[in-house]
Amino acid sequence: MRRVVSSYLQSYSPFARIRLLGDIPPLDVDVVPTRPACITVAVQTEDLSPSSSGSNTPVALSIEPVIATDPQGSQEDANGTLPSPLSTPRAQTPVLDPVAPDPIDIPANEDDTPQNDAQSSTTPTVVIDPTEPSTPEDDEKPMDIGQVLADPVDIAPAEDWSPQPDEDLWFEDGNLSIVTGNVEFRIYKGPLMKQSGFFKDMLSLPQPSPPASGSCATVHVSDSPEDMRHFLRTFVEGCLRFEPNFNEISAYIRLGHKYQCDKLVQRSVDYLKKYYVDNFDEWFKVTSLDPPTFQSIHRIGVVNLARLAGADALLPVALMCCCMLGADISKGFIREDGTLETLSVEDLTRCFVGRAKLLEATFVATHRTFRNTVALDCKNPPRCKEALQRLLHQMIENAELMRDIRDLRFDNSKTDYINSTDDDRELCSRCFAMIGKTGRQQEQHKEIFRKLPEIMDVQVEGWWTGVENTVLVEDADT
Repeated sequence: MRRVVSSYLQSYSPFARIRLLGDIPPLDVDVVPTRPACITVAVQTEDLSPSSSGSNTPVALSIEPVIATDPQGSQEDANGTLPSPLSTPRAQTPVLDPVAPDPIDIPANEDDTPQNDAQSSTTPTVVIDPTEPSTPEDDEKPMDIGQVLADPVDIAPAEDWSPQPDEDLWFEDGNLSIVTGNVEFRIYKGPLMKQSGFFKDMLSLPQPSPPASGSCATVHVSDSPEDMRHFLRTFVEGCLRFEPNFNEISAYIRLGHKYQCDKLVQRSVDYLKKYYVDNFDEWFKVTSLDPPTFQSIHRIGVVNLARLAGADALLPVALMCCCMLGADISKGFIREDGTLETLSVEDLTRCFVGRAKLLEATFVATHRTFRNTVALDCKNPPRCKEALQRLLHQMIENAELMRDIRDLRFDNSKTDYINSTDDDRELCSRCFAMIGKTGRQQEQHKEIFRKLPEIMDVQVEGWWTGVENTVLVEDADT
């Protein structure tokens, strides 16, 4: 009995023709072959004109009987290989080793001679497992590839997914669940509804059906679990932390703005105002440019938070501090939730231009501090004038003073430089006080601080200019 497999495939392209030629020898003849049997499959691709019946027109693929061995043994060469009946005369197909140990009968028959196709260039060989069961119906029945592809594939069911309770903010008797990502927070909705207009309006809406006994309302949000944890902790603890870090302040302002928690946003802005001040007197009370738990790169985030909260009073000092970051200003930083925090193009441009202006203003302020104009009640004008001239000329050689200028620290005191340069104290007491911390140095510091919004190209209403401070001091003296 012979089995000839023929198959017709549906093709999505009418421009390709595939022809498979192969043979499976009969299994009912007890003849031991001299070499293993195989099926030779030839794939031919040729250009066809587009089918007029549309893209669903099937392209016939025929499987015709072929014996991979030469019954007469007349075409075998010295290497033990046979030329492929579907390839050019130079192409040869090596004989494969048998896959199964059982012999297969291969009778020599004239009908088994394969038809040569001169256009074929490749002849892949497929070895058929002779132990595969065969039925008489399979001999002439075409293979329904479409049915094979349509058969359902067994896929293991996915495991049930459920969010994991947060380790800190999960209360068994809580009445509100907030799910973000793979984390679920269960808290008491009363404090949240009292502070958040968003949650108050949403949770006050009538529900289509009352919740089951023991269950609570569930809200799904798109915020990161890290931000939501910081945000919800303020309602559980009732206040901000003593010295919150940047990630906490950032979550307070961003989520507070999103969920209409105005008091939380204002308290966070007030905390930032302690360091990014809009008052000259407060500026000298701050011992650091940044909050104690902040890094210098977080100044970029402070600018963005000020923009979001509409706290323009934070911008002049925050942008000035960004000018001191150097090359890191263009890189930004990665927040706790993986988000890249960078300045906008407009603010980045302000910092580039503002840095040049600040550098110029700082150098001019230093030069004006040591100009050779003595005090009105100077005790020895010629000697003091010469000392001031020497301070002015030697400031370029002082590494610490020049570093302050490069770093834009216009507010740093020059008293140490004066003491080290005029160690013989040629300046009289009046001239020394004139260029001291409360004299020319303070005047130049006030001038730069007054112009800071202009230097950083921002508009701030009510920016303190120093005039109010002068009035208050005169009132105090009187």
